[in-house]
Amino acid sequence: MKRKKREKVYIVPTIYGFIFSSGAFACWLGALFYSNNLAYLLCFFLIIIFIIGMIQANNNLKGLSLVKVMAQPFSSHTAHENMGLLLFKSESSVSHVRLNIEGRVGANKKAVFSHYNVAEAGSLFSCKLSANPLSRGVHLLNRIKVYSRYPFGLFYVWRFYNVSHELVVHPRPSGHAPLPAMKQEGYYQEDSFSREMGENFHDRKAYEYGDSIRRVDWKAYARHKPLLTKIYDEGNRGALSLNLADAPDDFEKAIQQLCQWSLLCEKSKVKYEVIAGDHSVPLGGGKKHKYQVMKLLSQLEKTV
Repeated sequence: MKRKKREKVYIVPTIYGFIFSSGAFACWLGALFYSNNLAYLLCFFLIIIFIIGMIQANNNLKGLSLVKVMAQPFSSHTAHENMGLLLFKSESSVSHVRLNIEGRVGANKKAVFSHYNVAEAGSLFSCKLSANPLSRGVHLLNRIKVYSRYPFGLFYVWRFYNVSHELVVHPRPSGHAPLPAMKQEGYYQEDSFSREMGENFHDRKAYEYGDSIRRVDWKAYARHKPLLTKIYDEGNRGALSLNLADAPDDFEKAIQQLCQWSLLCEKSKVKYEVIAGDHSVPLGGGKKHKYQVMKLLSQLEKTV
C-alpha cells in the first residue's frame, strides 16, 4: 500500500503572538503570586485562545494542493494584474481563509503574487495572478509559497509548492511604423483593421480563460447550458510577414516595434509570421502562435 506523502506546513508565532504569550505568562505569574482565582481563570482563557489559534492556523493550509499554473506572456518593466491563474484543490474538511500567494524566480526575487479570501472545503478554486516588473526574457518560476496569519494574527503559517513554469516576459510593445504590406494581392491594409474580424457565425466551443467576454453565448448560459464562446469565420483576411529588418535600426526599438505589430495582428485576427534573423515563427494565429512569437521576442539577443 502506497503511503500518502506527508504535508509540510511550517508555523511560527508572529510578534503579536509573542506579545500575547508574554501577557498570558505575566497573568499566570500574577495569579500565582496573589493566589487570585479570577486571574487563574483569565490565564486559562488566554492559553486556550493561543492553542486554538495555533491549531486553526495550521489547519488553514492543510489539505491544499496546487493543481496547475497558467500564465500568459506579459511585457517587461511594468506591473501586470490578472496575467495568469493558479488552480488549487482543497482536500480538507475546513475552509481556507485569507490566503496569500507569491512565486519567486532567480535570486529569490518576488515575481508573481495573489490572494484569496475564502475557499470552501473540498472545492476547486482559482486565484488570479499579478506580476511585478521583470526584465525581458524567459524566467523560470520554480517555487510557489502560500502563507496566512488567520485566524487571530498570532501565528505565521506557510507551505511551499515546487513547480517548473516559464514566465515569458516580452518587450514592451511600442512604435509608430506602419505595418508591412499584406501578402494577399488586392487586400487593403486600412480595411483590415477598421472592422472586427469574423462577422459570419460558425460554431461554439467551451469557454477558455482569455476568450473575449463579448463572444460568450450568454443566451445559452441563461438556458443553464455550459459557458460557451461563439466562433466566427475568419474569411479572406490575407496574411502578414513581420520582419525585424523592416523595423527601426535600434535593436531594442526594433523588437518593441515587432511586438507591437504582432499584438495588432492578434487583436485583428490576421494571420502572420515573424522573421528575426536566423529565427522565425511560421504563419499562424491564436493563443499558441502568440505564445511562440512572444517567447521568441523575449529571447532575442543583438548580434554583432
